[in-house]
Amino acid sequence: MIEDKIQIIKDKGLYGNLVEVGCGCPVYSELCNHANTASKIVNWAFSPNSWEWNKEHYKHDANTRAVSVEAANNFINLKAVSDEGINFVLTNTIQIANTSEVQTHGWFALKTFISGKNTLKFYHFSINQFKSRKEYISIIAQIGIDILASCNNVEELNNGYIDIIMDKTNSNEYVYNMKDTLTSLINGTLNIENLNNISSVFTCDNKIERFNTLLRSIEDSITIFKGSFNPVHTQHLHLVKVMQEKVNGKIVFCISVYNRDPNKKMDVNSLINRINIINRLGYDVIIDCLGKYRYSYETIINNCDYNNIDINYVLGSDIMNHLIQDECVQDGDPANVFLFNEYWNKCDFWWDNRTGFDAFNVPEGLKNIHKIETSQKMLSSTQVREMIDNNDTEELKKHVDSELLDLYIMFYGKPQ
Repeated sequence: MIEDKIQIIKDKGLYGNLVEVGCGCPVYSELCNHANTASKIVNWAFSPNSWEWNKEHYKHDANTRAVSVEAANNFINLKAVSDEGINFVLTNTIQIANTSEVQTHGWFALKTFISGKNTLKFYHFSINQFKSRKEYISIIAQIGIDILASCNNVEELNNGYIDIIMDKTNSNEYVYNMKDTLTSLINGTLNIENLNNISSVFTCDNKIERFNTLLRSIEDSITIFKGSFNPVHTQHLHLVKVMQEKVNGKIVFCISVYNRDPNKKMDVNSLINRINIINRLGYDVIIDCLGKYRYSYETIINNCDYNNIDINYVLGSDIMNHLIQDECVQDGDPANVFLFNEYWNKCDFWWDNRTGFDAFNVPEGLKNIHKIETSQKMLSSTQVREMIDNNDTEELKKHVDSELLDLYIMFYGKPQ
């Protein structure tokens, strides 16, 4: 992948400056590893690691954190952009973990000025698994080279570690770019190859946050309602109310951009609509890259900010069936059941029987799986989509309340 990306950088005629802070010069060092490369791409590279020196020379505000979008922006100063003949400045500010109790993460900023057009974007990345310093630096180099090769065209990003993308307005405000962030998550490939299940949290107050930020805010328990929610409907919300009566703590929705069908790709505009509707209903939405519950679970329990909180998953019988198949306990084999109970001992599953799954039952012996009874079973997202597409307002009114109907109209433009 690195060689292909470097060739793209050369083909685009990119030549500019690098400012790298926190772990030496990972991007520049990687370019130097390839013959006839660094001199063709880099005008100069700089690694001002002293934070005191940085604060003085880059005029950081007193409240500016070393690893922040503001710091990444400040490194793109007059000196970095004033050299003749350059067409980009790439900066980064990074924290590398020395123990499993800290997460490796950081910000990249890329400013390009090509054919009279200036672009500026900020990219946050997270590396969830604890690795050696050498492995971290190699991954960071891949991320930076991928960003540079993209020239801020997010459709070309596929490193799989980026969880937040931001822009800067003409009034110098930093704004979250929802579509770009989701596009990067959808196109990511390294997340699957390295089992790096990146998760972004889209909050009700229109922010995009690291998954770690969410975990730090949980005091007792978290309930995660995973599904496609295309769209969210009355039965989903009824399940949420049932769970609020059974467990305490925060309830969040979760949608995976991974599809079991490799020939299908998540539609980003559809995903935006789903998130917006759920946010308007008062719930944050986790977007993760890998669909299986095992990846979601390990992202939590292996996270440096996991503090032994209770984990609850809510799912329908169709997804419960997938989980049982994936974990090889569908036949109730005692050895596999034992392994299941040992592995999943930090969470509980709550499942609701869906129409068409009346004969489905969970094998005996699985300790942390609970069946919940709800009163509304004759509704699916597929049915709701058909009603919306057919402008069948009267039929929709039989199944959803006025708040949901108004949200469908707001974000889908239907029914009319």
